[in-house]
This record gives sequence, C-alpha cells and structure tokens, in this order.
Amino acid sequence: MMRIIYIMSIKPQKFLVGSDDNGRRLDRIIRILLPGFSLSRIYKLFRNGDVRIGNRKVKPEYQVAAGENIQVFCNDISDKTLKKAVKTISESDYNAFSDMILFQNDDLVLINKPRGLLTHGDDGVDALAAGYFRDISSQSLAFTPAPLHRLDRNTSGVLAISASIEGARQFSASINAGDIRKKYLALLEGRLEKSQKWSDVLVRDSSSKKTSVSSSEEGLSATCLMEPLLSDGFFTLASIQLETGRTHQIRVQCAAHGFPLRGDLKYGSIDTESYYILHARTMKFSANFKIAVPVIIEAPLPTESYRKLARLFGTKELENALNLLDYKEKT
Repeated sequence: MMRIIYIMSIKPQKFLVGSDDNGRRLDRIIRILLPGFSLSRIYKLFRNGDVRIGNRKVKPEYQVAAGENIQVFCNDISDKTLKKAVKTISESDYNAFSDMILFQNDDLVLINKPRGLLTHGDDGVDALAAGYFRDISSQSLAFTPAPLHRLDRNTSGVLAISASIEGARQFSASINAGDIRKKYLALLEGRLEKSQKWSDVLVRDSSSKKTSVSSSEEGLSATCLMEPLLSDGFFTLASIQLETGRTHQIRVQCAAHGFPLRGDLKYGSIDTESYYILHARTMKFSANFKIAVPVIIEAPLPTESYRKLARLFGTKELENALNLLDYKEKT
C-alpha cells in the first residue's frame, strides 16, 4: 500500500538588514521584529533552523551585516506579532518637533523639550521623533530614533535623541563615563546662601511613583552641585549640576534639604500654584566625544517660565544672572 505524505510549504517572512542594524546580534533583532512572540518561542525558531540568513541556518548570536536578508519560516506570524510600523505624524506635529531642534547631524539631534510634553509615550517626544525620522526608521529593522535619556513631563530643556545607532552608542557610552555634563535651572523656596554639594541615597516607590531620601544605605547614590544665582529672601533661582541621574533627583534632593521647588506640590512646596520651574539649561560635551557636536548646547527658558522669573527678580537681574552663568560655562 502506497503511503502519501503531504508537506506544507511555509513561505518565509523576509527582512532586509539596514546600515543601522549592522553588527547587531540576530536574536535581538528578531525579538524586536516579533514582539508578540515569547522568548522561548523565538529561541525555538533558532533551534529548528527556522531563522536563516539567505539559505543558511545561523545561531542566535550571529552578527548581521547591512544588505543581508533575514528569513523567518513560521506560519503564525501576523500583524499582531510583528513590529508595529512607525506612525505618520501630522504636518503640525512635524513642524512642532522641527521648531524644538537646537542642533542636528546624521547621528544626534538635540532639542529644547517644552514643559508639559512627555519624553515617552504615544504622544511623547519618542513618537514625534520616530515620525519626524520616519525614513530612517523604515530603513532599519531594529533601530528607531528615540530619546537617549529622560526629562519629566514638566521639566523643560535640552534632550538628546538618536538619529543613528552610532549616535545612540556614543552618547550612552559618554553618559556612563561621565563625559557629558548637564546643568539645570530651578526656582526654589527659601534662601540658598551659598554653593553646596548634596549627596544622598534615594529610593523609589513604584506604587506612588515617588522618590525619597533613604535613612539607610540601601538605595541609589545621588549627588548634585547647587549654586545660587538670584534670591529675594523668599525664593532662590539656582543652577544645579547633576553628577548622577536618578528619577526626580533634583526635586527630591531639594525638598529633603529644605528647598523644595516652588510649586512642586508632590515634593513639599507650600505654594498654591502647581507650576514648578525646572529647566535643563545646558549640555556640555567633553573632548572625548567622538561625534562632531558643539561643546555646549544651550536651551532658552520657556516663555512662561522666563516671565515668572522676570516678575520675581526683575528682567535686568535675570538677564545678568543668565549671562554670567553662560560665561562661566564657556570659560
């Protein structure tokens, strides 16, 4: 008796490796391409030889090269399991993002993030950046232009965004090495008499989404340098240099040392207006940074924040303080 065997042919899903994918591990790319698949499901594809470069079976750690074709043989890949396409943003959003740009080259974009705009989320900077760089995003399998660090919704100022994988790598390496320095402006309650260095241990409560200073050594170390610029006896405009980058670090350390941000009701302000001023004024790159950027990127204050400070301290005094601060930063 003749036995008939039916073989089901699976048409492979094909992906072209772009220049920004070059040198990345194949398993990491597949995890991004197939976010709807579990980790075990992905590695099963590799074990079964269902992930290939051209017609070659490859291991998960294989490093891809630009121009190679990835083939994935799987009959349950669908729109639900594939990486979501980058959304097209409106012309007004495109122009709004363009107006934020302080500096741009092929690897990095530095913007002046407005107060009130999230860094991450469907309506955040990352969505706007991905849409603005839609052509770049569509040419890469695993890379999408995105913010390289975070500013709180109501913190304005300099924010770095990757325009290439090389830009992302160089910026992240420099941040970790301490070769990028960020300075903030903050309006504090109380009179800060002199420059101070604050070192604390911080802990984060995920349920309340609030950070606090720990009474023990368990937590993350946090250090910042405080310099008073202007004071009327009740409030102080301070320049703050971060030596570490912790969630809500400036807000919680200022509150813990008796100088909460004016209007920061979450961290102890007694002001009735829920509007605090915290602005990432400058970002300074060291000579070790391997991408051509200006040494200092400076972000102007938001109009409303500037007006509030000018009413409090006087326009002339505010301008003199900012000019002196900028002069010190450049010399």
